[in-house]
Amino acid sequence: MIYLVFIAVAIIVGVTIVVIRHRGPSGLHHGINDFEKRREALAPRPKTSLFRHHKDK
Repeated sequence: MIYLVFIAVAIIVGVTIVVIRHRGPSGLHHGINDFEKRREALAPRPKTSLFRHHKDK
């Protein structure tokens, strides 16, 4: 019986360590910065010409 308790405690400690080590950063500023990065990634890019001598207007 004591072995089952020991195994259960070891599993709980192991899962807790894994969850704590792999959680993402939190906080208000991290959320704002993450949103800003995603918004910029979806923003349309300025048009550029394939020809060096031609400029888009």
